[in-house]
Amino acid sequence: MRDLAMSVAGLKQLLDQETSFIHELEAYSNALQLKINTIESFIDEVRSKKIEWEQNAEEYVAHPLNSFSLIRRMHEDWRYFELYMSEPVGKVHTDNVKRLSKEMAPRHVDLDDAMMAIIRLQYYYELDAANLINGLINGRQYNSQLTVLEAFSMAQFCIRQRLHEYAINWFKESLKLYDNIKNYELCELVYNLTASKVYGDYANLLLYKGYNVDALNLLNKVADLNVDLWLTRRPVEESAFYINASPQFIKDSRSPVQTGCADQFPASTKFTCHFQRDFSHFLRLAPLKVETLSLDPYVVIFHDVIYDREIQELKSIELSTLRHDRSENPKNSMKYVTLEKKKNDVLNYRIKDMTGMQIGRDKDFLLMNYGLGGHIKLHLDEQPLELVDSVTSIIFFLSDVTQGGATVFPNLSISVKPIKGTALLWHNMNNKLSDDYRTEHTSCPVLVGSKWTLVKWLHGGTQVLS
Repeated sequence: MRDLAMSVAGLKQLLDQETSFIHELEAYSNALQLKINTIESFIDEVRSKKIEWEQNAEEYVAHPLNSFSLIRRMHEDWRYFELYMSEPVGKVHTDNVKRLSKEMAPRHVDLDDAMMAIIRLQYYYELDAANLINGLINGRQYNSQLTVLEAFSMAQFCIRQRLHEYAINWFKESLKLYDNIKNYELCELVYNLTASKVYGDYANLLLYKGYNVDALNLLNKVADLNVDLWLTRRPVEESAFYINASPQFIKDSRSPVQTGCADQFPASTKFTCHFQRDFSHFLRLAPLKVETLSLDPYVVIFHDVIYDREIQELKSIELSTLRHDRSENPKNSMKYVTLEKKKNDVLNYRIKDMTGMQIGRDKDFLLMNYGLGGHIKLHLDEQPLELVDSVTSIIFFLSDVTQGGATVFPNLSISVKPIKGTALLWHNMNNKLSDDYRTEHTSCPVLVGSKWTLVKWLHGGTQVLS
């Protein structure tokens, strides 16, 4: 499956794939251990012979059985062990790991997507790298933490993206983690993460930004223990002058979108609730529960309007049918699939009850699952279809989201949390049938959770022709 980071539901397959990697590595480790045990058994055997002749070598070889055993052992056993030592260990398992890596491992673009998602969460929710590393996400503590490998990868990614403020913060945390790791050999021999790499890259960034004194202070801690860092320090020491400023960044004021995503809009006293009974006889028996957020433009929430059985059926689709279009919306991070429905489908009838509008050509739905830090950028619902622009937009929320993922209308100071079973509805055009830019909206990045939505657009031409 491609574009792994663009759908949380699709990420579950990586857990099964990692299980396959673990199985092969365990089998490889067992094969290595068997070889080690065999070699050690032989070493014990020949060492016991060595103990016998160390007392008096000439007396030992004077015995015919000892001499015969020695000659045979040197002629045959050591040759066998020479061949045994040269045999590759666990080749079938190394081949399987290579095959799994080729078939299953995320691509470079998937890792970039994941790291950009972390930066997006930091930006929208003003999250600190130190808190993220320790599993503290927007005030809520989780058991998940990041390692020095993830922190250092984030720092390097930020450099490539020229996000130097983020890079400096990630480097600071990388150093703390690196200085406290318990297995330096694993980091250096397997992951090629060395002190010269961690300290050197950070120092070079500080020098690039003009923070010479900070770079020198950093290198002074470790340069005498590492020749590469000692060589890096020399030109810094020899500089004629230093720029004494330490990294300080001016924090931008929070944007309306950030305010909405953080659920910091002022509380409104204009919200009202009512039962909707107008658009069909059925509603007289089972009215819809409506919460009005705005009358101009019209924005409402329908509560308990889609049921668990329907949600389960919608989400039971084959995950491979979900797709992400990088060319269409490169800044959005979700996957979707069009669900073809008939006009007399139960959900289409329900939408007629919700809106009093005709379905016409607008019979299909868009099912979406958001990815890691999944979001949709600020936009107005304008579809270049054959008729006219979208008159009404409807989002059914098919899952609760632990943190984040609100739909925000920054021009209206409205923020709507995704709650399973509810639907958000609004009109995109004003009374003059022109685009109402007050309804510009965004789907805030999902912090924690899997966000599923079902989207329907009703277009003006359908209503005119009806």
